[in-house]
Amino acid sequence: MEPSWWRRPSTLPMMLAVFALLIVVVGGSIRINDAGESCPEWPTCFGTWHFDISEDEQAAYWEANPEQEDSRGEDHRYTVFQIFVEWFHRMLVGVIAVPILLNV
Repeated sequence: MEPSWWRRPSTLPMMLAVFALLIVVVGGSIRINDAGESCPEWPTCFGTWHFDISEDEQAAYWEANPEQEDSRGEDHRYTVFQIFVEWFHRMLVGVIAVPILLNV
């Protein structure tokens, strides 16, 4: 006989644990790849909704937003991979936040 629905273990906590582990791994890759400040704002990144930002677009963003500071200096440019890792990490955190808040 199958247990009642309220006695079955929920898959939501396991999914949240897997997502949390993935966030930790991606966060570690941000540190390893020195991509910590590669996306200066959220939810957009350099004023766009995607992560494929060229060095020219980064320069234009920094000129248009002088109040934003990069600790590496105004001439530092990030690779697309660095921007992607930071963008993906923030997207994962946004995705996992919804079920966590609904589960509380």
